Amino acid sequence: MQEGSRAPANAVTGPLSLHYYDSRGVFRLFESAVDHEAWRFWRNAPGFSQRFTGTFAEQGDVIVGVTQLCRDDVNWKDDLRITYRRRK
Repeated sequence: MQEGSRAPANAVTGPLSLHYYDSRGVFRLFESAVDHEAWRFWRNAPGFSQRFTGTFAEQGDVIVGVTQLCRDDVNWKDDLRITYRRRK
């Protein structure tokens, strides 16, 4: 960006975050990143780390991904497979 110019209102200019919360009152903050191949988010917490990788398919209309858990700070195990589809 040129000096003195401003980013568009919808531009991402810093790190991405994802806030998770549910009806149980659980809430977590994840780091997140998106590139041309995938959407990723992760949370590193001793004894309960989580991560997700969703790859883009069908010209970006579908995200196919899996969340993983790490409860011993070493081994990752698949937790939830999920597919997001853009409504037409």
